Amino acid sequence: MRQTYQQLQQAVCLDTEVATLRTWFSSFTDKRAANRSFSLPDVLLSAYAMFALKYPSLLAFETQTQQEAHNLHTLFGIKTLCADAQCP
Repeated sequence: MRQTYQQLQQAVCLDTEVATLRTWFSSFTDKRAANRSFSLPDVLLSAYAMFALKYPSLLAFETQTQQEAHNLHTLFGIKTLCADAQCP
């Protein structure tokens, strides 16, 4: 039996989506230099968060308040936020 739109909508959960993305991103081979400061899953989740939360620019994402940074850590499980120069 097909699920209704409401059933599908209720099944969507940000926590599940982020966990699935982190697992998927962790399976990628990291080909960056050995002296990198940020894990690849954190970099990719930072990019996802920037677009999901509709930041107007990378600069706006980098210059957020401490409360916004804390929210990103809580919502997306990002350990360290990367800056423009450190993103691949």
